[in-house]
Amino acid sequence: MPELRDLAKRIVYNPQNALLSRLLDAWQARLSLAHGDIKATQRWADCHKIEFNIHNLPDLGQEFSYLTLARLYIALGKAEEIFDLLEKMRRKAESEERIGSVIEILALQSIALKNQGKIDQAVTVLEKALSLAEPEGYVRIFVDEGEHMKELLCIAASRGIAPVYIGKLLGSFPSSVHDLEDQPLETTAEAVTTVPYATHPSKLVDNLSARELEILRLMATGATSKEIAEELIVSTATVKKHIIHIYRKLDVHKQTMAVSKAQELGLL
Repeated sequence: MPELRDLAKRIVYNPQNALLSRLLDAWQARLSLAHGDIKATQRWADCHKIEFNIHNLPDLGQEFSYLTLARLYIALGKAEEIFDLLEKMRRKAESEERIGSVIEILALQSIALKNQGKIDQAVTVLEKALSLAEPEGYVRIFVDEGEHMKELLCIAASRGIAPVYIGKLLGSFPSSVHDLEDQPLETTAEAVTTVPYATHPSKLVDNLSARELEILRLMATGATSKEIAEELIVSTATVKKHIIHIYRKLDVHKQTMAVSKAQELGLL
């Protein structure tokens, strides 16, 4: 990949390709941020600070760079400083019927609101983005936003928003669980961050799939993941993945806690 980036630089870095040069720099900054290298993205922003003015509406040629800058502000905990600009950019994109840009900006706004603790507002904005994106089948526009978007989608799903579409999106995120066959059940589950789900019994029944309920009932008998796999004629890794989903939905991290919670909610 470094060789491809060097080739791209040689192609675009000349006076006749100023726009492409800026786009390549912004792409590199965005990739750095996606890999957690905030300092590299900050250096990019500092190099272009004369060009950036978060109080002015950028033209179309600057939009990608400004949306990269917005991501940096969000990562730095300065989401409120960029929110008004994002709103102006969204309205401009809507007036020009650029749906892809509208969806991307709404996604960023939802993450910005989430990071400020405004979960209800974040989900409302995300719902609008999903309503625009679902008919067109957008996937990467959400997946590329990483864990913050994944958590928001889980919250939205728990509230019954676009369940089929969100299920497809969540299934497209890279797995955060590796080598499930070699890890003990409790260790595997505790390594995964729980995501808040609705705790009303009827909501939990909706959230838990038929297979997950079946596994939960077997867990209540004290069966191990290997024994459950043999009973259901599936792999141990598959069972452990289902159990992790169960733990997330019940907001627990141990088998005994899952069984106790399920009994309290009348799921068993």
